[in-house]
Amino acid sequence: CSNFLDVKPMGKLIPTEVEEYENLLNNVQTVNSYFLASNSSYLACLADNLKISGLSAAHYFDPGTSAISNYTSYTFQAPYYEPNTTDFFWENGYKAMGIFNTVIDGVSDVQTEQTSELARQLIAQAKAARAWFYLSMSMIYGPVYNPAGNNDVKTIPYRTNSQPLVANPERATTAEVFKYAKQDIEDALKDIPRNVSNPCRFNLPAVQMLMAWYYMFTRDWNNMLTYADL
Repeated sequence: CSNFLDVKPMGKLIPTEVEEYENLLNNVQTVNSYFLASNSSYLACLADNLKISGLSAAHYFDPGTSAISNYTSYTFQAPYYEPNTTDFFWENGYKAMGIFNTVIDGVSDVQTEQTSELARQLIAQAKAARAWFYLSMSMIYGPVYNPAGNNDVKTIPYRTNSQPLVANPERATTAEVFKYAKQDIEDALKDIPRNVSNPCRFNLPAVQMLMAWYYMFTRDWNNMLTYADL
């Protein structure tokens, strides 16, 4: 068994260096299935700037199509997916979170003096992506943040550990998710690069906009405008 575990499987990435974790972060599957409307992402249909025609609605409302979640989210009919089948956003969302947590933990373990700048940038990009996912998931699976309320409804586990044998934490409340996400965004702003080599990774303007988005949902308009102006 130990000999078997010493052999790296062909065609599989098992990162041991900072540069290899960078390749891991270039995985487009972290955005492909859940945020792109071309892939029937119901998140895009929750926006207010979308119109579905009557003819399209007749098609979307067909329970036999994979786009049923688009129409149910467009009309705010929760749950947006068929509850007796796999929830792909939840399942694949946490797979993406596994990538981000692996990058954060792995880069922290293997960075050296020579790779410290790249290491900090990769951790910043992974933390920004993690915050983006968790904020989105919190509002999909729980109530919208209420600045005048206590926000104590338990929504999702805010998992930050990459080790599979470590149990999931208890579900975080809406207030806790927003608190943890804000910390991730603030951490990311310290080291995020202005330019990126892959469109699925955050750059500085994207993280500034993410912080503006955070303040929009917390109804802190002055800070929202500050980060939007940046």
